[in-house]
Formats: sequence, C-alpha cells, structure tokens
Amino acid sequence: TIGDILKFKNAYLRAFNTSVTEIRCYGVCGPAVGSHPRVKIAWPWKGSGYRRLHFKVAISPELKIAAESQIGTPYMTLWADWSHAVVYKGPEEIQQNGKVEVYSQRLAEYYMMLDNIRDGINPTMPPDSEKIKGVP
Repeated sequence: TIGDILKFKNAYLRAFNTSVTEIRCYGVCGPAVGSHPRVKIAWPWKGSGYRRLHFKVAISPELKIAAESQIGTPYMTLWADWSHAVVYKGPEEIQQNGKVEVYSQRLAEYYMMLDNIRDGINPTMPPDSEKIKGVP
C-alpha cells in the first residue's frame, strides 16, 4: 500500500541516510514532502500517470558508482507495465495519439483509486481529473 511505501521510505532513510543522495517522489509522498534538498516531488504524479518512489544511493562515492531503487505498489506496477508495453514500446501512431495519453492518465487515476481503497482512504477519483487535456 501507499502507507507501506512511506514506512519503507522512513526505514530506508534510517538505515542508509548518509548514502542516499536523492529521493524522487512521483505521486506517493504527498505535496508537502519536498522540504529536504534531496527530495524532488511530482504531485499528484508525473504528467503521464507514473507513480513510484525512487532512491538514488551512493554505492562507492570514490568510484562514483550509484544505484537506484524504485518502490511501488502492485497497481503502480500494473500501470507502468501497461504504459511501457503499449505507449513507450508500442507503434508510433499509438505513442502520439492524444486519446491514448488521456486513457493512460485515466487508468493511472483508476489504479490510484484502488491503492486508496487498499489504504482505507475514500475510494473516489482524484479531483485533478478535470485538468487532463482533452477530457470533456
């Protein structure tokens, strides 16, 4: 659940605080979490509908080697897998179709609603849905 992701984030920071160089919150941390310089926020998500928590960790600062961990719910993974297969790797006419972009954002909202249900939050569609381009 989203609650589990936030608990994981806090535990991860306690364990690896000095090696975490950047945290990117795409629709999981809330709008007011960016008070720390390492935290970058996209709220409620990236324009495509992508939601996930990213940690960039310095494995070997001397060798400038880093790793990135991405944490998400099963619904975030379902959306990302669909988007990667259909939009990102799909035929060009699908990639550039505005209706597919709107569908992608609506699908992301639906999966966000399912995550909210799992977290015990009121299962309504996000109010930002009317801001989606091309939606009447």
